[in-house]
Amino acid sequence: QSVTEDEPVDHEISVTKNGNHFMVKVRLNDLVTANLLVDTGASMITISPAVAKKLGYHPDDDLPEIPAGTAGGTVWSPLINIEKVKIGEAVEEDVDAMINDQMGAMDGLLGLSFLNSYNVIMDHENSRMILKSQIQEGGISYGGKSANWWQSIYSSYYERLTLYKVMAQQIKSEDAEKGDKLEKVVRYYKERLLDLEIRADDAGVPSELRIPE
Repeated sequence: QSVTEDEPVDHEISVTKNGNHFMVKVRLNDLVTANLLVDTGASMITISPAVAKKLGYHPDDDLPEIPAGTAGGTVWSPLINIEKVKIGEAVEEDVDAMINDQMGAMDGLLGLSFLNSYNVIMDHENSRMILKSQIQEGGISYGGKSANWWQSIYSSYYERLTLYKVMAQQIKSEDAEKGDKLEKVVRYYKERLLDLEIRADDAGVPSELRIPE
């Protein structure tokens, strides 16, 4: 078990202003450096097809796809798991991401599938992003993550699993192809929950933190 009392570690990251937004350099799987727009309104990291190709993904890959409503209608975006995301010295593993062909010239968005591991402070005056640890000083952590993080990630996966199960059942009778796409998403989140259980076991996470809030 890796239940520990950790000293919180904060990370200060240099960012570049792009109008009212911030861009940050992100290293993906130790293979690709992408310039992502910091977006706390995005549920997960989103990358362009060009960045995805550099990571080894291709348009004809048999990937799960999730629907998202846009001004131009519903867009189906491939769902992937990035093994390692590094920004400065801040590192997260097994991070959910989407591939979106609506990125234009951008590499993508840095969303909550990474940022939710931290308390994020944007320092506009000094063009930096501060990623503050969620672990209280002298507080207990499990595998380097706070109790709140574990509860939140479990809740998120259970909610998405339930949502896409219901959507798949509703859509399949009307559109078998879209129903199949959603069933792949259900399988994706089932696999993610299994992986999370292994990680939680290794970290000594108590059962009460694994129950959806």
